[in-house]
Amino acid sequence: MGFIKGRWSSLRGLRILINESAHIHFASLWITSCIVLHTFAMRHEAGLELSSDEFYLEGVRIMEEERILGVAQKAAAETRATVNEEQREANREIDLLEGKLMRENLKKELFEALYK
Repeated sequence: MGFIKGRWSSLRGLRILINESAHIHFASLWITSCIVLHTFAMRHEAGLELSSDEFYLEGVRIMEEERILGVAQKAAAETRATVNEEQREANREIDLLEGKLMRENLKKELFEALYK
């Protein structure tokens, strides 16, 4: 345990008020996570071939899925931004045309009022 506490300093400072079962569960998960990570680190330091380690391969697979998902989300966001920019430009054109039409109508009404 001392070696694990030396590697994972969070265990040295693990001070949790335990007065509910949820607190016990949290502390247990914390300690178990440190032990699992410690075991993985010890195997890695010993030169274990990671290409056959299921834990490592699962982590690599998850990271690749997250990378692909991130790329897809970025592409979707860029597409939305392009569509939004095109929509804003179209709305601007409509507003300009409506303004021009209103200005022409006002000029027409002004000239009609002046020359009646």
